[in-house]
Amino acid sequence: AKRPLTTAEICCALAVESDEAELDPEHKTDVEDLVSVCAGLVVVDQESAVIRLVHYTTQEYFERTSSYFHPAAQLLIAETCLTYLSSSV
Repeated sequence: AKRPLTTAEICCALAVESDEAELDPEHKTDVEDLVSVCAGLVVVDQESAVIRLVHYTTQEYFERTSSYFHPAAQLLIAETCLTYLSSSV
């Protein structure tokens, strides 16, 4: 993302399924579950509700390895955005 995402934004993004035309609200992830699954890699700023990586080296690692582990990440993000924007939610 170009800016840090809020908890609501990231939960909506994770609810989008690329093979579905509509966003199903039942697929939204709970913030507590999201933070738990990230196993100490992220924190939620309580004032802004923004999810941030705990340490800058975590972001550096993801940027360095993203093309290796997720070569189609940009395409998936674009498809997710299009699905979300075309949904009625």
